[in-house]
Amino acid sequence: MSASSFLKALKAEGLTVVEVGDWRDHNRNHKGAWGPVHGVVIH
Repeated sequence: MSASSFLKALKAEGLTVVEVGDWRDHNRNHKGAWGPVHGVVIH
């Protein structure tokens, strides 16, 4: 699931999503692309 698909799914469920910074394109620790999504951590 891409970042855009993840966002679309959350909004389709009626959630209010606040995007912070460049989260869709931000690389994790310079190790590659953001996706795919396999789970969610809420903190």
